[in-house]
Amino acid sequence: MEKVILYDLDAVDAKLKGFRNFVNNSAGLELVAVWPIGDGKIRLLTKGLIAEHTQLKHGFNRSREFIKSLMPECDYYYQIKPTKDNLELRKALVNNRLAINIDENGVGYIEGKVNDDTLDYNISDIEPKKSQIPAEKISYFYEYDPLYENPSFGENYELIKVDEDANHTPIWKKMPKIIQNEHSTSYAERALEKGVRTVVEISDEEYDEVLREIMRHGEQSKLKEFSTVPGMDDDFIIERSTLQINNEIGKSL
Repeated sequence: MEKVILYDLDAVDAKLKGFRNFVNNSAGLELVAVWPIGDGKIRLLTKGLIAEHTQLKHGFNRSREFIKSLMPECDYYYQIKPTKDNLELRKALVNNRLAINIDENGVGYIEGKVNDDTLDYNISDIEPKKSQIPAEKISYFYEYDPLYENPSFGENYELIKVDEDANHTPIWKKMPKIIQNEHSTSYAERALEKGVRTVVEISDEEYDEVLREIMRHGEQSKLKEFSTVPGMDDDFIIERSTLQINNEIGKSL
């Protein structure tokens, strides 16, 4: 079974009001229908299947009312293929989504409204430039397993691999971790599946205190050093292998 996220039709239309706005911001949108087939199951209808099953010949509005009368949450939706052009649209619609689970034939069941602010980022959302220049600004992160830990210090981020530099060193995009209601288990599984690194950034002001705590628990291997890539946004970073932690508290390169 595959989990598919659909976007509320009315919410999308409201955000894309006006023909010009729709054309300029609707990259990757496809009209689909969630159609009941009995025993609580549904089928995701796309393209030609919509006209075949939904009485679209009687007009869109009448067809929509007919679908909605058959089973709760059955309706027309938009399925949005993530691209950099519609990233802002997807952010704006983060609270207007429905999750369904379907098999290879498009048959499955409705999971329900998406009740958290999780937004899956795709590599296509980001267009980093390759760099052949050594990195410059240094920052420190504590990398942790979200299944077992929830650090009380620092700012939470996700690191998503988006490219490699000229030396084939991975370039990571630092993205805010906006999870609110997702269970730690499901988030940890999703992060592992997508190769997302879950971290907290440690400020210079709190570094020494955090380092003491990390060393007290023998977790110093989770402390990571990154640097920004010149010519790119500061959120694009690469990991450095120069971090050393001695018996004394402090940063040593």
